[in-house]
Amino acid sequence: MEKELYGEKGSREKQLVKKDKGFFSLEKAGIKKGVIGGMIMIGIATVWFVGGLFVGLIFFYPPILFLIGVYALLKGLVTGNVNGEKQSTMTEGR
Repeated sequence: MEKELYGEKGSREKQLVKKDKGFFSLEKAGIKKGVIGGMIMIGIATVWFVGGLFVGLIFFYPPILFLIGVYALLKGLVTGNVNGEKQSTMTEGR
């Protein structure tokens, strides 16, 4: 029944959407973006933490986000993933 309504492509898209849901899905997406994602996470964490201090609050998640950003940054530098995961194509060898 599902194949009749959605076809193969529709069911594949539904599976991909299910994989991306979760509590840490945004952090995982940032890590997949490599160096750029790590820098964005570090920037968000810094602004969030300093903004909280400015109004007299201490948030506990920004330091964790900062460490995840550092991990993504270093992982991106080591693997050469500057602006997102590299997609292998047939034309790379030519």
